[in-house]
Amino acid sequence: MVNTPVKVAEIPDLNLGGRDFILLRQEGLLFIAESEMNVASRLDSYLTNFTFPWEKAAAGQENSATVGALVVYKVAVNPSTDEWSFDRMWTRTFNSQTNVLHWCADMETLFVGLDSGMTYQLYIPKEYNHMRYQEVRAQS
Repeated sequence: MVNTPVKVAEIPDLNLGGRDFILLRQEGLLFIAESEMNVASRLDSYLTNFTFPWEKAAAGQENSATVGALVVYKVAVNPSTDEWSFDRMWTRTFNSQTNVLHWCADMETLFVGLDSGMTYQLYIPKEYNHMRYQEVRAQS
């Protein structure tokens, strides 16, 4: 038996290719891990982001071309028409591809795994209606 996929919604404003997503229907949240899919653009971004150990970034500035991103949407479904609506809440960019997401509801924390081997831990409290995040730590 083969199940045919059914399109339920479309998000028109994604700038990069989708790698992973988590839909929290009860919370009305959608997390999408995006990455640059074009190899030439990805290589160009990695070269732009590269700094030699003896180079110092200007105060408050970093070489940072976006290769990956975490995009967070508020999701609503109209029960009478079954139509989905997406409102972008915020975006966190990375200089490496985002690959995998994991949501821990008890900790109100999203873990973001990057192609570089780094893992970011983002605390996204419900008390602020998920409009803010605090980067707890990054580990390699």
